[in-house]
Amino acid sequence: MSAVLVAALCLSTSAFAGDVYVNGVRADGLRDLEMTDVSVRFDASGDLWIDAPRYRVEVEAGDEAKAPPTVPAARYWLVTDDQGSSGQVVDVIVNGTLVRKIRSGEPQLILDLKPYLRPGRNTVLLNGIPTRGGSGGSLRVFVGSGRNDAGTVHLDSTDIQLRRGADDATRGESHSHTLDVR
Repeated sequence: MSAVLVAALCLSTSAFAGDVYVNGVRADGLRDLEMTDVSVRFDASGDLWIDAPRYRVEVEAGDEAKAPPTVPAARYWLVTDDQGSSGQVVDVIVNGTLVRKIRSGEPQLILDLKPYLRPGRNTVLLNGIPTRGGSGGSLRVFVGSGRNDAGTVHLDSTDIQLRRGADDATRGESHSHTLDVR
């Protein structure tokens, strides 16, 4: 069950110069809240981006919630498909930021990459980490643009694909991709 955060957006002047985004939604009005199992980063503009997979942000009607021009309009997703693999580890690095470490046996991951992307050219590195060995099926990672329809992600295009099978687990491989974000 995910927690729901309702952000009453008030653009107050404070000591913090940047804006706060939770899962890509501007949420400057949050107060007196503790979040767990989140990742946090500051961008070059000083904005604070919080990736909180267990939380959902809703903006109250009438609030002016506009994303800054540095956020791409399209939605880009990372989706995993584990076909019974074991021993696979993949680091997902977007524009030099470690976004996620993916391991065999984890539940399917569907991750909105919007907080990590900027309009134009982006570098997505899928780094296979060598382990003592793997077995079973393959671990597949897909990155592409798409949409979220009531909790179901549909990829319109798959711009990046990675497949790591049992024979790949002992090899460290880096696959660098350029993603042109519109």
